[in-house]
Amino acid sequence: MTTLASLAVWALMLVLFMLLYAMIRMLLGWAATRAAARQRLEYPRRRSRIARFEERALSLPSVRYLRDTLEAARMPLGVRGFAGTAVGLALLGFAAGALVFRTPKATAFLPVVGLLLPYLALRLRLTGKQLQARLDFLPAVEWIYQTCMLAIQPNLRSALSEAVSSGRLPEKLQPVFEQLVLNMTAGRTVEDSLRIFELAVGHQWGTHFAGILRVGFEEGISVSDALRDLIADMRRAQKADQAERNRLLEIRIANYTPGLFLALFVGLNFKLNPEASYRFYVADPEGRDLILNSVLLVFASFGMGVALSRRRM
Repeated sequence: MTTLASLAVWALMLVLFMLLYAMIRMLLGWAATRAAARQRLEYPRRRSRIARFEERALSLPSVRYLRDTLEAARMPLGVRGFAGTAVGLALLGFAAGALVFRTPKATAFLPVVGLLLPYLALRLRLTGKQLQARLDFLPAVEWIYQTCMLAIQPNLRSALSEAVSSGRLPEKLQPVFEQLVLNMTAGRTVEDSLRIFELAVGHQWGTHFAGILRVGFEEGISVSDALRDLIADMRRAQKADQAERNRLLEIRIANYTPGLFLALFVGLNFKLNPEASYRFYVADPEGRDLILNSVLLVFASFGMGVALSRRRM
């Protein structure tokens, strides 16, 4: 146990070092803003090893998927920040297992929970945004179809930009389409932009709509007929889609129920009898093991809820 405690202390020191490193890096980045602005238009002749490593890492499908998911969920983190957060939480989980619970099971499982917790939070955030976008997707497609029909020039890219800049898209979908237009105007490829759009929308109608846009952008043909057929199919499937949304809402409610019941049960026990609750939940090893099992079950329920939500979407 002494070895585990010393390792936990080293883990905490490593987390503090990572936080200090992040702060120093932010200060250095702020100090180098003017120099970076001068060199913004200059093409670097020789890339550093870190840049080459990042380019190779982004070529991996898993890293590219993580980057697209972060962008689709509009998380204020990049791939490096996300990985650093996951590693830091894993080290904190190891320290909590060794210092608080003081059992090999906690020392083994809590780092895994900390490592997977950022991805679980990312998936929950993305699923929530997908549910919000699902409700108003049909009015958004109808407005884009009207803009394409009323456009003076049959240009899909300009019609899409006009529909987004008009501000008449549904509130929940306005940022999604703005992100799509911004990615295409910022030099991203059509495939990358539409892949991020599909992740942000997250349902089959969004996939069909992205396929129509993909054909229109690549072939340069009119997509008005395809959009009209898509709108007709979505209107016919509106009732079934409402039932599916209700199932997704039930899954999301069930995700948070175990954690709420655990917090309510433990909180009431501490309020009614703080001394006995402390002896049972904190001082007693069996009580700590009970709390640990509850935390692991809550985490597993969140994971199952995310998996079921993805299948339903």
